[in-house]
Amino acid sequence: MANIADLVMDPLWQDLDRVVGQLFIMGWDGTEVTPQIRSLIQDHHIGSIILTAKNLKTAHETANLVQELQTIAKEAGHRQPLLIALDQENGGVNSLFDEDYICQFPSQMGVAAAGRPELAYEVNKATATEITACGINLVLGPVLDVLSNTRDQPIACRATSDDPQEVSQYGIMAMNGIKDAGAASCGKHFPTYGSLDFRGSSVDMPVITQTLEELSLSALVPFRDAIASGNLDAVFVGGCRISNPSMNVQHACLSDQCLEMESLSHEIGVQNGVVMGVEAGCDLILLCRAYDVQLEAIQGLKLGIENGIVTKQRLFTSLDRVQKLKAKCTSWSKALNPPGTSLLSKLHPTHSALSRHAYDDSIVVVRDKEKLIP
Repeated sequence: MANIADLVMDPLWQDLDRVVGQLFIMGWDGTEVTPQIRSLIQDHHIGSIILTAKNLKTAHETANLVQELQTIAKEAGHRQPLLIALDQENGGVNSLFDEDYICQFPSQMGVAAAGRPELAYEVNKATATEITACGINLVLGPVLDVLSNTRDQPIACRATSDDPQEVSQYGIMAMNGIKDAGAASCGKHFPTYGSLDFRGSSVDMPVITQTLEELSLSALVPFRDAIASGNLDAVFVGGCRISNPSMNVQHACLSDQCLEMESLSHEIGVQNGVVMGVEAGCDLILLCRAYDVQLEAIQGLKLGIENGIVTKQRLFTSLDRVQKLKAKCTSWSKALNPPGTSLLSKLHPTHSALSRHAYDDSIVVVRDKEKLIP
């Protein structure tokens, strides 16, 4: 893989529009390729796509859809295949359902209830193998949030535990499973969705009230451990505000809905938000579905470059990271030929047995002081 200096000199990347496109991950509504998403890939060189349940029907149709997207990218002159990202956490958060080919597994908390970290490896490897067969190469998981506050939190049983060490242990096993399935992992939601304080109206960002020291002792532990393991490929930044009285400042982070999230667009605006995100160190800016907002975001980054706010060095640093991520989890031969249901049909009996075993083991007695349960 080329270094940053080589990228700067590469004739392909002399076209800054191509570089800008690689710093976005975008999606759309609908189960077929639309003129808008085609244009984003062809004309704006968008290098990464997020798929949601609104895009997906069956496993077979998903594989065909992804293959079509990759073909568009190949014919448009993309150097590497598209990153294709998907939320497939299991439990209550899955984007792809197909009872004939895709197996359902317990949530992360359910897996942890079984008390066997190796189960997290087995479940995540199985899940990642299934969606990789459909052409997905980036798993938006595992969840690395520490559930330190159970009141009004969006994470709930999506999180493994309220114990940072347990979250780390199961998270690393999950990442290892994803890696061994040939996909890339993306730990979320940094710095935490496990202890948010919801203030004001729906257009106000939730606040993390813990100090940096408190976060360092709890919420940040799984992220540090995951990065130290060497198998975490990316970090997903949450849409929240850190309020740290000791620093007397507030920092805004880009969210999993990025600038289409009302609280973010309301406070900072799309174009400003993109520039702020890149300057803060984000390598991929996520915009899920609004085409006009997506175009505005692209223009915002271009203006940031023209005005000297975002330097070429900063752009090529992100480009280098994105290219290295793609090299880990995809290639043109792999991207253009997903095995689809031919592989899934072979895997289904084994994965179904694993699913039943995982659900059986996830059932535990939480409290029975009077010994009423036989």
